[in-house]
Amino acid sequence: MISKKLFVKNDLGVHARPSGLIVRKLSNFKSQVTFKHDELQADGRDVLKLMSLGLAKGDEFEVFVEGEDENEVLDTIEQLFNSLFDEAY
Repeated sequence: MISKKLFVKNDLGVHARPSGLIVRKLSNFKSQVTFKHDELQADGRDVLKLMSLGLAKGDEFEVFVEGEDENEVLDTIEQLFNSLFDEAY
């Protein structure tokens, strides 16, 4: 298992579209992914649970990945957050 702390950088936070992008990207991998923010946690393959974390711009959260492709999964998640989910402002 690997984990990494990340920050939400996009202005709108992790709403429906970013959550959907995360779930779609993770569908290409086998590893189990859990997002944790404060006392809440969510399965990375569940749009509604991701949205329920209420991640807003500037929030720190941690991603836990376990499985055979965990390094690639963590890189993919980090790239999504760093790209601001390709949201134009």
